Amino acid sequence: MFDQFKKWIEVNDVNHNPWHNDAFLLRFCRGRKFDLDAVIAMFSNYMEYRKKNGLDTIVTDYTFTKKAECFPHYPRGYCGVDLIGRPVYIERSGKISPSKLWSIIEEDDMWRSFYQSYEVLNKLHYMACSLTAGKQIQHTFSILDLTGFSIGMMNKRIYALLQAGSKIT
Repeated sequence: MFDQFKKWIEVNDVNHNPWHNDAFLLRFCRGRKFDLDAVIAMFSNYMEYRKKNGLDTIVTDYTFTKKAECFPHYPRGYCGVDLIGRPVYIERSGKISPSKLWSIIEEDDMWRSFYQSYEVLNKLHYMACSLTAGKQIQHTFSILDLTGFSIGMMNKRIYALLQAGSKIT
């Protein structure tokens, strides 16, 4: 089935992304229990989503100009690797200041920064970690620091943003 899926990709000329290797494509197969029609539908939707949001070029086409201004109000980022070579992502949710964040940035820019961050992870961090570890790395180790966090900090807009942002994969 996997070979049929790869053949479909080649015949239909739908994927020119060098980061979409066999391990990556297998995620779609496992996600649809190796049902070829369902896998093709899922992959087609994924590629359309990438095209619609400009994800193949977002690393070079988009500059998050307000990153330094936003960071004190939403501190997050990658910091080294863990013992098995995965990138370490730290998000300090207790330091999120929603009202200050939204006074600096529009929601669309926040989304684009999330997309760009994920593309940098896939195209740079995973590749560098894989080369260093001598094996394929395709997961992160995430630390969610809740120091200073209270449920009162969560309004509907922040909750929806965090929930949707966690689904970007």
